[in-house]
Amino acid sequence: MPLTAPPRRHGNIKVFLNGRIFVGPDWRIMTLSVVLISVCSLVFVFFTNEIVAARITVGVTALISVSVLLLCGLSDPGVKPRQPPPPPDAPPRESLWLEREYLDENGCVHQARLEMKWCYSCNIYRPYRGVHCRYCDQCVARRDHHCPWTGTCIGAKNYRSYFALVWVLSVMLFTALCGGIQSFVQRIVRHSKVTPVIEDGPSAFTSALFDTYGLELILILVSFIFGLLVWSLAVYHTYLISRNLTSGDAAKDLKENVFTHGSVLANLWAALSGWREEEMTCGDARTEVVIEVGGFDDVGDPPSPSTTTPAASSHATVCDGGDASHL
Repeated sequence: MPLTAPPRRHGNIKVFLNGRIFVGPDWRIMTLSVVLISVCSLVFVFFTNEIVAARITVGVTALISVSVLLLCGLSDPGVKPRQPPPPPDAPPRESLWLEREYLDENGCVHQARLEMKWCYSCNIYRPYRGVHCRYCDQCVARRDHHCPWTGTCIGAKNYRSYFALVWVLSVMLFTALCGGIQSFVQRIVRHSKVTPVIEDGPSAFTSALFDTYGLELILILVSFIFGLLVWSLAVYHTYLISRNLTSGDAAKDLKENVFTHGSVLANLWAALSGWREEEMTCGDARTEVVIEVGGFDDVGDPPSPSTTTPAASSHATVCDGGDASHL
């Protein structure tokens, strides 16, 4: 018999140390990310760059980036454990519906009816913003997207570390780009003062290039290419957080944002302090938040009067396609 128990599986995610470490299906790409950040930053700090401030900034942000990347990639993204399958003759599971209050930008209280679908792979009712990831083969609460660079899904429990990661990487890449250009220009200027003295010698640009065997120019290009990607991600996810949306919500082109907390600051605070508990909870026929179990010919039909909250000034329904319409 083995001395240690084998890791538990949640779909394609392996779980170690009683749920302390979650290893996603793309762990090899995550390892490549760690190696790429580490090697490039070490070359920049100890070999190619001449700007002290840039070397210190890149070194510190690279260390933070690797730490946050490992935290994001090896933590629970919000996996909802699978349950035993129902009996073969069990009827199809109808969707559950719950009510959620939200504030619009004018401070008015509204209600939304949100759908919790049954997942036939995990045998659970997914949280109303949960998605079954085809790569992880697992339902993830408040799933934003699957990120191969972190090796796993980005969901409710690791989104904040992912958000911190893209911004720290943005600072590192911007510093590496600007510091690399400044250092390379300094080399060219220094060699330009020597080149006129040496007849038939290499140009100042060529001499500066061969000072670091071309590595400094390569790092400048790498910083620019990856910077375009990371900077756009940082800006995009800042926009999503300001509206309390996920990438999936934004892709649905909602006519009305039923997930907002009423203001940008409130949405930012919600993102930094933690998501609502109901976004993490799997639906169950006995839960108090469920207001209907099936029974609607059309998802646009209103709920029964007994389930309507008097404080709500209007209702919005989120349909399968993601559209929201006033009732």
